[in-house]
Amino acid sequence: MSDPTRLQAVDVERDSAKLTQTHLDFMRRLEKENVNRVLKLRAIRRKNILTGALLGVRAQKKLSQNFLLDPAIINRFVSKARVAGCHVVEVGPGPGSLTRAILQLQPRSLTVIEKDERFLPLLESLADTCVNEDGRMRIVHDDILTFDMGSLGIPTEVRRDWNNRELPDISLIGNLPFSIATRLVINWLFDIATRRGPWEYGRVPMVLSFQEEVAQRIVAEPGTENRSRLSVMCQAFCDVRYGMTIRGGSFVPAPDVDAGIVVFTPRATPLVPVEEFGFPFFERVVRDIFNCKKKDFRKGVKNLIPEKLHEILLPEIVARAGIEVDLECSGPIYLTVSDFGRIASAIKELHVAIPELAKYDFRSARTTRTNGEELLPRVERFLRDGWNAGGPLSAFAV
Repeated sequence: MSDPTRLQAVDVERDSAKLTQTHLDFMRRLEKENVNRVLKLRAIRRKNILTGALLGVRAQKKLSQNFLLDPAIINRFVSKARVAGCHVVEVGPGPGSLTRAILQLQPRSLTVIEKDERFLPLLESLADTCVNEDGRMRIVHDDILTFDMGSLGIPTEVRRDWNNRELPDISLIGNLPFSIATRLVINWLFDIATRRGPWEYGRVPMVLSFQEEVAQRIVAEPGTENRSRLSVMCQAFCDVRYGMTIRGGSFVPAPDVDAGIVVFTPRATPLVPVEEFGFPFFERVVRDIFNCKKKDFRKGVKNLIPEKLHEILLPEIVARAGIEVDLECSGPIYLTVSDFGRIASAIKELHVAIPELAKYDFRSARTTRTNGEELLPRVERFLRDGWNAGGPLSAFAV
């Protein structure tokens, strides 16, 4: 006896006379959706098998892990870097997908820096099959955020003078975790500005992955929607080039966003006179001005000076920096890197003349930060003695 709770099979040819076109269209739509659902499930199952069986571990969300497994995409990624015959440093190799592609291009040496100890056995097996100048691939188990990049042990003979057009035979490559990528690149820009770590050897290039939105910010030109603090900081010290887009579905597990590859080449001469005011100060100036990204850049400059000095100092700083204000395009996204450099130089001159101004931080509690009223007489005297007498900074080579 048939089960009354089961749906009876429909024979379309036999029962077509009983079915309207609407019924037939609905059935075909259901069939198509079911096929798509099965294909998606097969893809998920395949990726789970690859992750579980081949890697033996699962990606950890807290480490922002997303692995590339597609050989074609991996090869395109690695092709953006200088690898053959070079000393290569790979950050966050994970299961070694990029590592294999790097090794196939025969680098002179390879150092991988991995935080997750679960991947060490797999990387060790790769190292056992690798024969380089130093005998094997070097594996460093450490957190890249705290690792001393100056301890890589790269031979001194590959060093190149900073102004040499020829880059040293060293490359840094990494499929970076999205959660730390911005912080990490700011740290490395500081090292580039001060020529520390790998950059003791010269203008070492980098090929790095980011969330696509972040990658677009890094390469964004003045006046574009993606222009940001990161654009200014990266472009001040590096020539940046967008390499390629990697769809989110190419990763295991797949993130909700796409990734973008950016190629960094340190500039022989930075676009700002960082030796005058230092990297941390410049980074603070850019960050505080972009705190008011949607408003006039002068509102952001106010973040750098006490409230009671806004009226007297703001126009003087803008004049000293030689910036002509266009009310139609007055947001910080319209400023060039050199504009930010001249603003930083002007504010640094103020700090040298009146050191108390350097202690001001608009982020600190109102009860603890000065409003600048007690400094007003000294500021007026400084301006009266002719701060801008020598002309705006834009009249000089900056």
